[in-house]
Amino acid sequence: MFTADRYNVRMACIQYQGRYEYIDSIALEQALAIARAELDDEELAEAGTWLRFFVTQGKQLTVNLTVPANAEHRFVAANMFLALARGAVDGSVEALQGTTGVDRFVAGVEDDA
Repeated sequence: MFTADRYNVRMACIQYQGRYEYIDSIALEQALAIARAELDDEELAEAGTWLRFFVTQGKQLTVNLTVPANAEHRFVAANMFLALARGAVDGSVEALQGTTGVDRFVAGVEDDA
């Protein structure tokens, strides 16, 4: 919940949660570099800070990120998770709005759109 002056304003958000596993830690670092490059190409300034909500351990990447549910944030997040999923060998990240699943990014799946 965000507070503006004396009013509490609820902003619709999407939470991205999940885990990817890569063939090794080098593949994980390469995937993160590609995701960073995706974020750097976007004009959404705060997107550059999103990677701090990712935890790496060995060859695994765990994601727990919440962003506003507007189209611009969803588009940037989708591009980033597609890049991360392409290099992964297992796992997925699910996008939830409340308890409703709105998207899922599965390891190794190419986007045909």
